[in-house]
Amino acid sequence: MTARLPNKVNKLAALVFAIAGSVKLALGTPLEGILIQGDQTLVYTLTNRTVMGISFLWKMLFGLGIIFLAIPGFNHPKTGKIIPSLGILFGLAIVIINFQAFPHEPEQVDLLGIGPFAPVWHLLMAIIIALSGNWVNGKLSDLSK
Repeated sequence: MTARLPNKVNKLAALVFAIAGSVKLALGTPLEGILIQGDQTLVYTLTNRTVMGISFLWKMLFGLGIIFLAIPGFNHPKTGKIIPSLGILFGLAIVIINFQAFPHEPEQVDLLGIGPFAPVWHLLMAIIIALSGNWVNGKLSDLSK
């Protein structure tokens, strides 16, 4: 039990570091001209940039989550190699496109947003895994022995 604690702490630390870094990156752009317009515009701009940074972080974690979900799919007998490969490609595309478009949304800089296609992949993986209940039950019974 205690061996898992450092792992959980490291995961939390990595998440906090990623959030802090992305917000700092979003807020690090020059504020010249904004200060002249008054405090209300400054607060709006800082809030907007903070939201942009957190949105960017969410997309990065979403893309990485798809990749990490697809990798074990290669060991599942029902998913084959094509579906996990598509998941890795979707995840990489989300990460790369959002890095390329930052600090804007991909659609604002004429890049294709891959995010809306990801739920289709998730649904396909869920259906395939749900239909392979006997294989899952066999793996669970092996773990309980």
